[in-house]
Amino acid sequence: MTHGKLILCPALLLALGTAACGGEDAGLADDGAGTGGVASALDGAADGLSRDSAPRPRRPDEIYYDLTAYDWYRRGEVLVAGGLGFQPEGLPRAIPFDSLRRAGNYQGVDFYVKNGAAEPYDTVFVPVFEGFWQPFLPIGSAPPAAPASAEEG
Repeated sequence: MTHGKLILCPALLLALGTAACGGEDAGLADDGAGTGGVASALDGAADGLSRDSAPRPRRPDEIYYDLTAYDWYRRGEVLVAGGLGFQPEGLPRAIPFDSLRRAGNYQGVDFYVKNGAAEPYDTVFVPVFEGFWQPFLPIGSAPPAAPASAEEG
């Protein structure tokens, strides 16, 4: 976010303007620091900037442009989450990334739920295009696990 930058600019201008216009008599020297007061003010502002401006991811780690690359999806199998089977429903929806959280991974595909959602989930979402999420709705209990000889993904 840019909140830190908005706070830093006026503080920086004030500190530099005060030091340039008034020298040691300008208020920053009141603590006896002289130009050290300016450096101290700048260091404090820079610390706040590094803390506040750490970029939050604006997209998921991976977007699944082609879910048919995954055997389970290509075979028409369900996505399993929390003991339930989920199937894709409808068209992908535009949903802000910050309103979702990663809830798990099913055979190589990360799935997300709305912030605050608890199990059992009523919908899980898979990112399928930048800013668009394919909803998967529950269809009932997850099918029994495949035999050990079955291919695992």
